[in-house]
Amino acid sequence: MDIQMPLKIDQVPEELFQRSDAYLDAAENLNTQIVLGEWESSFQRGQVVLFLTFHAVELCLKGCLKTLEPNSNSGHHTLPKLAQRLNALVPGLSYQVPFAAEPVEPSRDVQDLMEAHDRIAHQQLRYPTDNEGKPWQGTSAYSPKLFEGTLGDIRYHLNRARRHVAKQIDA
Repeated sequence: MDIQMPLKIDQVPEELFQRSDAYLDAAENLNTQIVLGEWESSFQRGQVVLFLTFHAVELCLKGCLKTLEPNSNSGHHTLPKLAQRLNALVPGLSYQVPFAAEPVEPSRDVQDLMEAHDRIAHQQLRYPTDNEGKPWQGTSAYSPKLFEGTLGDIRYHLNRARRHVAKQIDA
C-alpha cells in the first residue's frame, strides 16, 4: 500500500514534480505498450497517452512556478500562459510548450483562434464533445511510434526547466 501523508505548503512544488513524473512515466509506458503491440492501439487510447503527457507538462510547469513564487496559485490549464509566466521569471529558459497552436500568419483572427485552442486543448484530449455537447470539429490522429520521440523531447525539456528553476533558487 502506498500512502500520501498530509503535505506542508513548502512540499507542494516537489509533490507537483513527483506527480508530473508519474503522469509522464505512465504516458511513456502506455505508449511503449502500444508500439510493442502489448496494448491494442486506438485513437481513444492515444488520447489517454496524450492527456497523461499534457497533464505531466501542466504539473511540472506549476511546480516550477510554485517553487519560484510559493504564494502564487495558477488555477488554469493553459500551457502557453504557464510557460509565458515561467519564461518571464527565469531568464534564458525560453520553454516552448507542446500541444500549443502554431501561428500560420500574424493576424488578430489567427491569434484569437490559437488562444481559443489553448484554452480547450485539455478538454479535447479528455472528451469527445465541447461543454455544449457538440462534437469537436476537424480530424485528429495519434501515431504511437512517432510520439515516442516526442515523449523523450518533452521529458528532456521539462527536466531542463526544472534545472533552470533550481539554479535560479540557488542563486
